[in-house]
Amino acid sequence: MKQKKEIPLYVASYNLLICIIKTEENIQKSIKYSVGQSIKEETIDLIKNIARANTVSDKKERHGWIEMAQSNIETIIILQRAVFELKSIPLKKYVELSEIIESVSRQLSGWKKSTT
Repeated sequence: MKQKKEIPLYVASYNLLICIIKTEENIQKSIKYSVGQSIKEETIDLIKNIARANTVSDKKERHGWIEMAQSNIETIIILQRAVFELKSIPLKKYVELSEIIESVSRQLSGWKKSTT
């Protein structure tokens, strides 16, 4: 079992959190404290679920934590898309976030396949 800071998935999800925190500063106030906060909380839950999946040795339990992390990423995708469509973040930032989210999602899928 690798340390969290060495796992590419953990690094990507941490980078996602940092990017979201930086982006949140520019989100219009009308949605910053609702949708913006929800995205940040969902990302924190994503990191927690990845960490939990990394600490368990039982494949079935690990699979469950990975599924929860995948649920987090799906929610983040939907909320981030809503923020973009409400024109609260520029296209460049949306693309940057989307690339990180896609990376995390792909890595989660690969990890999930290895637990079945």
